Amino acid sequence: MRNQDRPSSITLVMISLRDMGRFLPKAGLQAAILSLPLAAALSWLALLATQIAGDESKPFGTYILVIVAAILVAIPAQSALLRRALRGRSGPLLGLELGGDEVRLAIVALLIGILGFTVLGAAGLGLVAILAALDLAARSRAGAPAIDSESPETALPVLGEYFGNGDWGVAVAVIALFTVFAIWFCARLSLAYAATIARQKVQALSSFSLTRGRWIATALVMALALLPGLGLRYLALELARGEGAASLGILFALEWLAAAVTLLLTCAAGMSLYRQLGGDDQEPVPS
Repeated sequence: MRNQDRPSSITLVMISLRDMGRFLPKAGLQAAILSLPLAAALSWLALLATQIAGDESKPFGTYILVIVAAILVAIPAQSALLRRALRGRSGPLLGLELGGDEVRLAIVALLIGILGFTVLGAAGLGLVAILAALDLAARSRAGAPAIDSESPETALPVLGEYFGNGDWGVAVAVIALFTVFAIWFCARLSLAYAATIARQKVQALSSFSLTRGRWIATALVMALALLPGLGLRYLALELARGEGAASLGILFALEWLAAAVTLLLTCAAGMSLYRQLGGDDQEPVPS
């Protein structure tokens, strides 16, 4: 589909919101059941986050392993919901399968993880280097004591402590530029999962061509799809600091709702954007 034949950004957002609203009642029960394992993993993550904050041993290894487990249990649920959205079928056992789609989604998740870590990691290091250089220059102008790793007073200086107005202006501009780049990068890759299920082959980078010229609208739709789940997760993390069976029960319920809503909305948003941006111009068979 040529760029001039695509819907406008406003139309893209409005139709995506409509499709998200229509998909909720169709696949709500399916998503609620499929998200149970993911909710358990997310609840564990919330508890681990609280433990890491207050534990000197910092069990980051366990935290990473649980993140990997959460991704792995999310893939079959996401695959089932995307099949329903894009192909119009769910199949037996709520659409759960362990076949080619799931393997391809796992490969795409790995490729995106490597690409994101490399690109955003390099950009993040550049951001840190610029901010550190600004801070060193500001400290030098102010005649501040040199940073000494062996001195408790100067080993960990406060970033921006000696910044002037010009320094703050540059720092804010650089941080804003990094934020825009990160949003652009994530938006350009956001249709990789939908494309992979629709085309039944690994499509980690095809999302770049689909979102060309429409990355702002794509980012907005995906942000709206993620926002309810993120809000519920924030509440869950606050509850993770509490004690008692009641707090744990509410924590799990919130994580369950967050997982189900996030899976539903992101899959519906991916389906809608993929079709509107000319992914395959193919309507699903009614379920």
